[in-house]
Amino acid sequence: MKKEDFRKKITSVVIAATVGLCFADTLVTISLKIQGTTYGFKHSGIQTMFVFIGEYFNLIVFGLPMMLSTRYRTSHFQGLVKQAKASKPPMKLRFTKLWAALPCLLECLSSCMYFTSLLLLPASISNMLQGAQIVATCLFSKWINNNPILLHHKLGIGLAIIGFIFVGIAGYSGALGETFNDLHYTTEGYIIGLLCILGNLIFHSVQTNIEERIMRVNAIPPQRIVGLEGLFGMIWMLTIIAAFNYIPCPNDQLCYIGGYLEDFATGIKSILDDPGLLFWCGSTIFAIFFFNLFGMILIQRVNAVYKVFWDNTLSIFVWATCLLTGFETFDKEHFSIQMVGYAFLIIGNLTYSELIRWRFWHLDKDIFDFEERQERISIRKSLQREAKLRASLEKQSRLRERMSGGSQQRVSAGGPLLPQRVTEGSQN
Repeated sequence: MKKEDFRKKITSVVIAATVGLCFADTLVTISLKIQGTTYGFKHSGIQTMFVFIGEYFNLIVFGLPMMLSTRYRTSHFQGLVKQAKASKPPMKLRFTKLWAALPCLLECLSSCMYFTSLLLLPASISNMLQGAQIVATCLFSKWINNNPILLHHKLGIGLAIIGFIFVGIAGYSGALGETFNDLHYTTEGYIIGLLCILGNLIFHSVQTNIEERIMRVNAIPPQRIVGLEGLFGMIWMLTIIAAFNYIPCPNDQLCYIGGYLEDFATGIKSILDDPGLLFWCGSTIFAIFFFNLFGMILIQRVNAVYKVFWDNTLSIFVWATCLLTGFETFDKEHFSIQMVGYAFLIIGNLTYSELIRWRFWHLDKDIFDFEERQERISIRKSLQREAKLRASLEKQSRLRERMSGGSQQRVSAGGPLLPQRVTEGSQN
């Protein structure tokens, strides 16, 4: 297995996309939470449709310059040809657009489940529980894309899991103690929310790895693939919403008892009648536009696991924003537990990204320059041993010189002196 310097992938573009992902995902989570709590908007199907509308705008932004400028279009395709030839193995230039329909179907299912969990669980806890996506995505990354799972990857994931456990304990006890003010959470709702998170992490993990596979094999701009997923996603969601219109509402936190799981006409009317709700729905579309674009850039330039790692580290930003906006209240008892969890989460993230290296017990043996560093350490130890040996020989040499110098002085003064006891005996 050829080792590579993972840190070389963390370019300025990757850093900018990571920061943008943090802000965009936080805005998505908070805007969806405000829709469900402040405005009582219980339409996860329509909210998922907003996701794909935001993604589809990427295709419009991508296509307009191509339509309006021949020079831009020519330059764009020349760049794609160069990118395809430079990659090893060479990428395909012809991309079958229907491939985008598969990951967006998985995104339809995962998004519906995630938005449902936001209605049943506190926002930061719902976001935090998705941390299991790191494990699932890493496993599917091995199965789908044959990406290696190295020792420091396992260590980083293990530290992140410990962090999620700590934050989960604090969040669950806070929810039961009504630390969270936005909704009254029930045991039934909590269980349904956990099942939705489980389905979300499986579908989302498979989706991101399929996207990585598509981006690895085909020379295609991230903005185009995101836009195509938005186009197919709207088609999928129209079918799913149509089916939800005939399913009776199972829980009053998901929808309106006596109605159906989704009511498209009522939902659209609620949005148009309330300017505040319309604003937050627009904010969701705006944030999704950038969130998916930045996420696809990270998948293309690094890998799916890196994107999911940062996506789940965002629970820190969501938690802080929930405190500032009043969705959650500050509690000293839970704060210390949460901070320990978030510390483990951040350290695990940095360990996976090779920004923190654990250089004991050979935990860094899979990092690309391990053999080189071991050789340098061996050479340094050898030089240190040689220096100690040289110093010891020099010390012994100086000691012999002093002893030899003292003997010569005694000889020059009349011969060596005998012990006093022996001298006195000879006199008697």
